[in-house]
Formats: sequence, structure tokens, C-alpha cells
Amino acid sequence: MRTLDAVFAESLARQRFSVTIITTFAAAALLLAMVGLYGVIALSVGQRRREIWRPDGARRASVRRAFASCSARV
Repeated sequence: MRTLDAVFAESLARQRFSVTIITTFAAAALLLAMVGLYGVIALSVGQRRREIWRPDGARRASVRRAFASCSARV
């Protein structure tokens, strides 16, 4: 003889395991997507850093235009 709670818990064990596995993979996918997005943005900023902050001094209007074009794409 078993209690009704034990029977109920046993019947849901497989579904709980499936949900746990799916949640783990979803969290890993989200983490990978966040790291990838950070990498793409960091690369883009790194490539444009010279263009934006030239040693001879950038004009204020050209810096504004560069940042406005970046924010329009996002």
C-alpha cells in the first residue's frame, strides 16, 4: 500500500524530469545568446573606436552622426 501523495508524485516524476531538462537547455541557450550578442556589440564598438575618437580630434557633429547611425540600427 502507498499513499495517494506517493502515487501522485511518482506519476509526475517523468514530466518533472522533462521540464527540468528543457529548462536547463533553455537557460544555457539564453546564456549563449547573451554572450554572443555582447561579443558582436563589443567587436562593432572596437572596430569603430578609431573612427569615432581620432587622434587629431573628431568634430562634434561627426561623433553625433556616428552614434545616431548606431542607435538607429539597433
